[in-house]
Amino acid sequence: MSAEHREQRSQSADARPFSVPAGEAPLARRESAPLAAIPEERRILSVMGATRRVGRWIVPRLFRVRAFLGDVKVDLRANAIPKDFTFDVRAYGSRVTLVVPPDVDVIFDVFAFMGNAINQGHEPVGDESRPRIRVVGSAYLGEVRVLVRERGA
Repeated sequence: MSAEHREQRSQSADARPFSVPAGEAPLARRESAPLAAIPEERRILSVMGATRRVGRWIVPRLFRVRAFLGDVKVDLRANAIPKDFTFDVRAYGSRVTLVVPPDVDVIFDVFAFMGNAINQGHEPVGDESRPRIRVVGSAYLGEVRVLVRERGA
């Protein structure tokens, strides 16, 4: 190894290419980014397959699901539910499941033709302080259901 090569190597070892420039805070100390705005609408289309939306995510005001010979599960338990949330669903030979926590009231308006429309959630009875969601849509030779499960279960 030549003397010149050793010197370059020594200088590069002393250099700190990943150090934080003067005046900037390290990444861990920077302010966290502001939360994203609540989207107006999101959609799921499932054709002869399975789609899952679970975990933490930003719930829109309107969530549309279209399922054709598929299986869709949307879990809201780990998320903040926006005011006036609507779950609009069409299930054609499919099963669509919405999972909500027990403290959410559910307005359920689903038509079933040779299928099932099942709601385990409580209808609102005047208590405006509880979160409220609206489920609308239809099931043709399929099933739309709302299940109530504890958070973390």
